[in-house]
Amino acid sequence: MTEFDSIVMFRGVSAEKFETFRTALAGTGAENGRQLIEGELARPDSVRALFHELPGSPDVDVVYPFVEVDGNVFESGNAVLPIPDMEAVAVSNLTDEQRDALEEGGARVISNERIERLRHVTRHSLDELIPDFSRAWHLPVIFDSVTRVAIDNVRVGVIDTGINARHPEFDGVKCVARRFRGPRFEDLRGNADDETSHGTSVCALISGQNVGVAPGAPLAVADVFEGLSARPIDILNAISWMKRGDPFGDGQGVDVINLSLGLRGYRDDFLDAIQEALDVDGVMFVAAIGNDGHDNGPCCSPAVYSEVLSVGAVDKEFKRADFSNVGRPHEDGVPQPDIWAPGVGVYSAHGADLYDCVDGTSFASPIVAAILARAISNTPVNERNPDRIAELVLEAASEQGNLPANPRLARAF
Repeated sequence: MTEFDSIVMFRGVSAEKFETFRTALAGTGAENGRQLIEGELARPDSVRALFHELPGSPDVDVVYPFVEVDGNVFESGNAVLPIPDMEAVAVSNLTDEQRDALEEGGARVISNERIERLRHVTRHSLDELIPDFSRAWHLPVIFDSVTRVAIDNVRVGVIDTGINARHPEFDGVKCVARRFRGPRFEDLRGNADDETSHGTSVCALISGQNVGVAPGAPLAVADVFEGLSARPIDILNAISWMKRGDPFGDGQGVDVINLSLGLRGYRDDFLDAIQEALDVDGVMFVAAIGNDGHDNGPCCSPAVYSEVLSVGAVDKEFKRADFSNVGRPHEDGVPQPDIWAPGVGVYSAHGADLYDCVDGTSFASPIVAAILARAISNTPVNERNPDRIAELVLEAASEQGNLPANPRLARAF
């Protein structure tokens, strides 16, 4: 499989050259899709030409060997765009001079280095086949004075390790799943697939019929992790699929995306993609603040972006978990996290048909994502402004004076 060392996010002047390829992808038929795309790439004003105009080289490798057109995958030796909705292309072998030239032309170049899953995420090894739902202490906290009811009109995206969709927690839940690996993707089509159970636990806290905060909410799940790490290209492809890739086959994307992952410190790798998804498609983002136990940063990106609702973890006494990060994205930034949720001894799905307690901001984040989904569901369609929804969720939180940064504990309403 081709490994890409950089991703170029097009902005400004360079986006004009990108537009010919976007046109080639849009509305093509399966029979002539490959030929049309390759013809567009050969034009002197195409995105491929941009790389050949860079200093030093026609040696830049912009080969992306697979492209999907109307559901059909064509193999191609030409330069093609892996993330069309985000104006991005994967590139290998850029020199520093070429990188500088791209950035001077208005593009953003980010490294495609591997991202480790959030640390200090632990499991209690209960492995209960007969579930004890009295352990699900997060539910009475979240639903303090609100009835927990199922919702099915708001979709939630989860970018994680996949999902075991056959777990009994997901009985009756509409779930679509896709695995992203560089230039390839694979629709899992309901297959049980989550080697670590991390994604399964996250998904159950959102949509699970017994432990979920938004039971029944349809799920679009992206498996982006190989072992303990993921690459930015796979995360960006997953965002693109969820917002406009028609995951449910009805032309509609997701409303909320949960990211229980992150890069340490402030890194703007995902900023353009998240800004576009939020501003253009109205997709809201929730992310875990990280598990390094920092009292003054660095926290994790993308949680620290102002466009993302960042979540820290509390224990059963509503105190900050000792592993949960606190800090600012930069010197003048707002203290993070934005909101807190249960993240210690949280009872959720695990493995094939099992249940377990888990610790980590990874599991506080989906609780808040589910609260966002509930807020969207309870708001008239013409009033579903992302800023207003976030405001409603923050206003509904209870004040907890012993919590640092923003002392707000998430609650349903």
